[in-house]
This record gives sequence, C-alpha cells and structure tokens, in this order.
Amino acid sequence: MPPVQSPNLNNPEAEVKKPRRSLWPVAIGVAVLILLAGWWFLWRSAWQELKALPDLSSYESTRTLAQEELSSLKKLNDDFSKLSANDRQRLDLALPHGQDLPNLLAQLEGIAEATGFIINEIGFTEEREVPTTPVVVEATTTIVSPVTEAKKLTVQFSIQGGDYIDLKKFVNEVEQSLRLMQLTALSFTAQQAGSTGAVYTLSLRTVYLTN
Repeated sequence: MPPVQSPNLNNPEAEVKKPRRSLWPVAIGVAVLILLAGWWFLWRSAWQELKALPDLSSYESTRTLAQEELSSLKKLNDDFSKLSANDRQRLDLALPHGQDLPNLLAQLEGIAEATGFIINEIGFTEEREVPTTPVVVEATTTIVSPVTEAKKLTVQFSIQGGDYIDLKKFVNEVEQSLRLMQLTALSFTAQQAGSTGAVYTLSLRTVYLTN
C-alpha cells in the first residue's frame, strides 16, 4: 500500500480549486431591469399624453349631434323653399330682418286703438347676448354660427284709457299679432282724479333677424 501524501503547504496552486457559481442569471436580470427602466423613461411622457386625451366616445356623440342638427337645418331649408310668396311675407312680418320699428309701432298703435287705449310713452332696448365659441367636431367638420342671427328686443310702454276687460283684450291681441311678441311684465297705477282710466305699464319681448 503506497504511503498517503500530505498536501504541499508550500505550493498553494496544488490545492483543489472550488467551482465558481455562474453569473449569467444575475447579468440577465440586471439587463432586463435596465431595459424596463429605459422603456419607462422613454414612453412615460407619451403614455401620460395618451391618458390626457379626452374619451373618443365624447367626440363620437358630438359628431352625431352635429350631423342631426345639420339634417334638421337642411329640412328647414327645404321646407322654406316650398313656401308660397304670401307665406314668406307673413313670415317676414313675424320675424323681420332688422328691428323694423315702424311696423312694430304701427301694430301696437292699431291694437291700442282697437281695444280703447292710447299709448303714452314707449322705449326700446336691445338685449345683448354673450357670443358662443364654435365647436370643432372633426378636421373637416366645424359647427359655426350662421351669418344671420336672432336678436331680442325689449319694448317698454304705458297705455291708458280702458278698463281691466279692455286690458285683457289688448294683451290677447298682442300675443296673437303677426309680429312675434311675448309679455314679460305688467304693472298699473290707480286712476287719479280727472284721468280717464288707470295707467298700465307693459314690457314686451320680440325678436328679429340680423342682416
């Protein structure tokens, strides 16, 4: 039996070397983390912009509403083209282009005379409205304000001469007149000594089209 040799302490290279653990899994994991971090920094701003975009369904609903309104306008235009000359004249009296104050005064004076009143004072005030911003539906479809717009005109005046029954007739005639008018306020002052009937103060609203 050969003698057992003891390790050579003077020669370290003669010692048995232990196997090293593989570093590939760690390297792959680090590489994946680096790629994910790079992807996040590159695409984070784009992702935030996408999240900030409004819901596409709202654009679709607005587009559908715009198409319905355009269809309604087309139908109204077709119906207007079928009106007779007499109907168009009546429409111009009901909704004139411009304030048309002479005809408005003539109608009110005629109604007052027919119901036993006289007009004492009269004034006109145009109601101002805040303009609206057009709504863009698509790159090729835009809802814009029409060239012709409807404006409101307030008419304030006082009448005198008739009684309460006559006043009811006056108001009814105003609301049934050709010109579109709506009673918005009514007040009265009691009859004074020597006067002919109470004084009624009325406020009407009418509309007209701009040229």
